[in-house]
Parts: sequence; structure tokens; C-alpha cells
Amino acid sequence: MRGTTEESREKLGINSARRTVVYAEQAQKVATKQIAKHESPIIIAIAIKLSPPHNHQKRGEKNMGENGKVKMMIGLLIAGLLHGGLVWANTLQDEAPEKSKKTFELGTEASWIKYEEPDVMEEEGVMGGLNASLSERWANHVVVQADGHINWGSVDYDSNGTGSIDNISDFLGEARVSAGYDFYVLEASRVTPYVGFGYRYLLDEIGGETSSTGALGYDRESNYFYVPIGFETQTAINDSWRLGFTLEYDLFISGKQKSHLEDAIAGLDTLENDQDEGWGARGSIRLTKVSDRFDFFLEPFVRYWNIAQSDTKSITYSGTPIGVVGYEPKNNSTQGGVKLGMQF
Repeated sequence: MRGTTEESREKLGINSARRTVVYAEQAQKVATKQIAKHESPIIIAIAIKLSPPHNHQKRGEKNMGENGKVKMMIGLLIAGLLHGGLVWANTLQDEAPEKSKKTFELGTEASWIKYEEPDVMEEEGVMGGLNASLSERWANHVVVQADGHINWGSVDYDSNGTGSIDNISDFLGEARVSAGYDFYVLEASRVTPYVGFGYRYLLDEIGGETSSTGALGYDRESNYFYVPIGFETQTAINDSWRLGFTLEYDLFISGKQKSHLEDAIAGLDTLENDQDEGWGARGSIRLTKVSDRFDFFLEPFVRYWNIAQSDTKSITYSGTPIGVVGYEPKNNSTQGGVKLGMQF
């Protein structure tokens, strides 16, 4: 400054250094407020530029100015770490319940399904449905769940030797229970391996129908008992969105097929065949929108079964064998679709 003395310039330099410290403290306060709002503390960068220059400082004065800058940089570092800590705090690990927490889920689903007995016949069609689950997560990371779904729709029958039939009513249902354990990975992700027990039921209502070649149809009931073994994941993309997927192998325990031959010829008895070999698999990808009251989810999925040929049983008429045997051929079924629902 023109006309100032050495002493006044010295005072000016000291004041400038102190002013730098003040600016640093102000920057920290502003950044802390921004962090509390989950905003980026970009205001710190602006505060740095507001600190006045020190072109006329002596060595001691420069040291004081440098000290102010160091304090400001330390404040910036601390603010950044605090900001990062608050962002990471809003992760799945912090959502782990301190006490047991129940979650109810209800949704609808639409799917395409194909059942095939290779070189014999196939059925294919579209189904609608509902799904629901009730899960409970405990503070020790143990998870128990009951879930199920029902589907209904119509399929078209086509075979190599007995013609075709359109618009056959089908009903499909599953009920399952499972238990798992939550593992948290990098705080933002959760992996839950699980094992359980499942039951699958299918009713194919072809009874009373006549094929294009004159063959008579009969109702079929399919019962599967199995052990689901799999894992599901969930990752927090941000405060509002979650992404997860499920992979599962279904260990087939046993199956029972009921063929209601009496629907085709009065007097014939229902044929029951046991199935001992097979396996299943399923997978899905889920996108969840988090909200205050409940969450919405969208989940494409696929379910697959591959079952070996059943045992052979005699066909009876009013309890008397007629010299003909029947069995359920090896078969596979594929169901693919999408779920849409909400969690409470």
C-alpha cells in the first residue's frame, strides 16, 4: 500500500495471515453444512480463492500465511472424509436391523411357459400370476423367508402322433420356505446364501378335449418336492435405487404324476407315476426403487426344470390291470417372465 510504514505493512501482513485462517475456518463450517445436506462441499474451493494474496509478507508472515493454508487443506481433507463417511453411512450394512425386521412383498407377474417331452409332444403359452413373500431379518444376520407364486393361463398342445389342441387351461403354483445368512461386502452390497424346501404343483386341464386327430384328452397333475440352494445379492446404487440378482439350483427330491385317464374313458383309474431323478434352476435380476413408505421392484426371471422318465405302472380298469403300462416320459419346462410389485 502506498505511504504505509514498515510497521503498518507488517501489521497488514499479519492480518492477512490471520484472515487466511478465518477463511479456512469459514470454509470448514460451510462444508460441514453442505455435508449435513448430503451435498458436495464444493464451496471449499470457492473459499480458497477468496483468501487474499500475501505479496508483501516477510518470511515470518509468509509462514503464518502458509500455516493458514495448511489448516485450510487439513480442514478440506477432514470435510471430504466426513462427506465420504456420511455417504457410505447410507449403505446396506447400516440398514441391517438391530432387532428383527419383517418385510412383506406382493406383486404380479406375466410369463411365457413351454413344457416339452422330446420327440413326443409340447405345450406352450402365456400365463399371468401373483407372487408374495414374507421375510424376517434378525440382528445376527440370519434370514428366514416364506414365498410363493401362482400362475394361470392357456397353452397350446402339439404332438407328433395325436394332433393338437388349443387354449388348454393351466394352473401352476409354488410354495417355499428358506433360511439364509447375510454377508456384507464393501458396506454397499449384501450377499445372502440360502437353502430351503419347496413344493411345485401344476394342473393341465386337457380333460374333455378332443385333438385334431380325434385323440381324447385327460387332466394331468404334477407334483415336485425339492430343495432350493442358492444366493441372492443386493447393491445400493445410491439412496434411491438397489440392484440385485438371484441364482439358484433346485435339488429334486421326488415327484408324483397323476394322469386322470377316467376323463378320456369312463372306468379307467387314475394312473400315478413316481419320479426320482431331475433337477431345476432359476435366476432373476431385480431393480428396486426405494421410497419412504414402500419400495417398488421390477424383476425379470427364468425358471427351468429337467425331469427324467418316471417309473412304470399298470393301467387298471376299476382296479383290474388291463395288460397295458403307462409312464411319464422325460421332460423339461422353461418359464420366463417379469415381476412387478412392492415391498412393505
